[in-house]
Amino acid sequence: MTVTIPNGVKSIGDFAFKTCGIYNQNATSVSISNSVESIGINPFNDANITSINVANDNVKYASEDGVLFNKDKSTLIAFPGAKSGIYNIPNSVTSIGNYAFSSTNPPFLTSITIPNTVITIGKGAFSLCMGLTDVTVEWTTPLSVQNNIFSNISSATLHVPYGTKALYEADPVWGTFGTIVEQAPTSVVNISNSSFHAYITNNVLKVESPQAEKITVYSAKGVLLYTALKTAGGIDIPVSSLRGSVYIIKGSVSGTIKVVR
Repeated sequence: MTVTIPNGVKSIGDFAFKTCGIYNQNATSVSISNSVESIGINPFNDANITSINVANDNVKYASEDGVLFNKDKSTLIAFPGAKSGIYNIPNSVTSIGNYAFSSTNPPFLTSITIPNTVITIGKGAFSLCMGLTDVTVEWTTPLSVQNNIFSNISSATLHVPYGTKALYEADPVWGTFGTIVEQAPTSVVNISNSSFHAYITNNVLKVESPQAEKITVYSAKGVLLYTALKTAGGIDIPVSSLRGSVYIIKGSVSGTIKVVR
C-alpha cells in the first residue's frame, strides 16, 4: 500500500510519521507530491516503509531506488526504515543528513558503501541501523565524524582502502569497529575454470558458475562494491547498484574474472 502526501502540502516535519497511523495501514511506500518544499529529519524512519518516491516535477527533492535526496542528489536525506540488504551510496552524494539511515526491524540494512565524495555525515546518521554488519569506505584519510553516527558496531566489519588500516584503527570513531579489513590490491588472475562466466547485458551483470558460492565484486581500485551468496547457476546484479566501469568478480570457489562495462 502507498500513502500519498497530497498536493498542497508544503512541509513535512522532523520524524513526522514515526510510529504513526500510516503504519497501521500496512503502508510500504510513500509518494511525495510536487508541492512539498521542505522536509525535516528522516520523517519515514520506522516500521514498514521500503520505498520513498518523489514526483519528477518536484523542484526541491528527488528519489532514486526508493531513497530520498535533495533535487541534485548531493544530500541523502532519508533511507526507508524497512529497506534491507546492501546499499551503495551514489557518487553524487556529498552530504548524509542527520539520522538519515534507520533499520530497526528485520530484515535489516546489513551492508553499506560510502564513497569518498561524501564530505559531511550528519548526527546519528547510522545510529538506528541495528543490523549493519559491513561498512565500506573509500577515503584514504579517515573522514572526521561525530562519535554518535553509528551504534552496535563492536561486532561489525569496516572495509578500508589498501594501506590505510593503521589510520582507521587510530581514529576515535572508525577505530571502534570490531574488525577493520584493508582491501587487498586488485589483481586479475588467469583462471582455468571455463565454467565461470561474467558479462554485462541489459544493464545487468550476470555471474554464472555451476556451484553455489560467495560472489564478491570489487572496483578496479579494490573497493568492495557488492557481495552475495549465489546458488548453483547464475546471479543477476543490477549495474545501477555498482560504480565505475571495470569490475573484478571473485568466486569463493571458481576464481577471479574481470569485466569491463
